Amino acid sequence: MQTIRTPIGMGRVLALALALGCGADGAGERPLAPAPEPRTGAEAGAEAGAEAAPRPIATPRPDPRWGDAVRGCADGTRACPEGETCCVGVPYPEDGVCQRDCTMRSDRALKERVAPVDAERVLAGLLRLPIAEWSYRDGDPEVRHLGPMAQDFRETFGLGRDARSISSVDANGVVMASIQALAARLAELERANAALHAENRRIRTRLGELEGARSRP
Repeated sequence: MQTIRTPIGMGRVLALALALGCGADGAGERPLAPAPEPRTGAEAGAEAGAEAAPRPIATPRPDPRWGDAVRGCADGTRACPEGETCCVGVPYPEDGVCQRDCTMRSDRALKERVAPVDAERVLAGLLRLPIAEWSYRDGDPEVRHLGPMAQDFRETFGLGRDARSISSVDANGVVMASIQALAARLAELERANAALHAENRRIRTRLGELEGARSRP
């Protein structure tokens, strides 16, 4: 028989003997298959590296709160289905959700603690808010943007999750409320202007009557 190069247990020997048809008296004895050759360091390292290689990340299960949309795309490791994009930030979840369009979810049924807004106060805050032109440090310096800093926006309005980002839903809300305040001011000015015009017409009419009376003999 061929010598076994590595120690094996008695159970394994018996199993191999039965598999090879060996009897207790050695009848039908056949050589055992050689044990695996010892692995070299390079071979072991290659095998360990193969085992440590990252496995493809499975597509996350749909989240019932977002219908059939896929969640968890914000970190860049999970791709959205073809034709969809990863929507992140209010009103979307922090880990991102795949949608065809990143529209602002504004269904009344999804909201709570709804409170009226003082549009004049919002307008006053917007007038105090510093607006600047700038470029992103990690972007093309030739590409310019216009808008406030998140820290100033947060300090002025107290909106959003933190002081490092501005949600489009909050920015749009500030603009809409300010437009309403300006529209209310304009409407008041138009009413005042109409009243002044009416008063002017009455004065001119009365003045004409007085001048006509004076001209009569």
